[in-house]
Amino acid sequence: MKKWDKKAAQRPDIFIANSQNTQERIKKYYDRESTVVYPFYTAQSTKYKVQSTKEKYFMCLGRVVPYKRFDLAILAFNQLKLPLKIFTSTVNDEVMRLQKLS
Repeated sequence: MKKWDKKAAQRPDIFIANSQNTQERIKKYYDRESTVVYPFYTAQSTKYKVQSTKEKYFMCLGRVVPYKRFDLAILAFNQLKLPLKIFTSTVNDEVMRLQKLS
């Protein structure tokens, strides 16, 4: 699998990384150069608002798919009675299932 993965990694013309950490892994594992393009966000964005009040909670952020195991995080935080918020733009059956756990 490793050989196939490295061979397949030679096909793309360019690699784009979302951080220097990812850029370093691309270099380490694929021996390829990459360009870092940081995710776009500004506090002045109209889509996101910075609140002046502070809440204390833990956060999970990402695409909700079964292999990412958001369910384990929800069950653990429920058991520990700690506040957890999940931020996602995913709308699927997995999200509906997870909402029943909280």
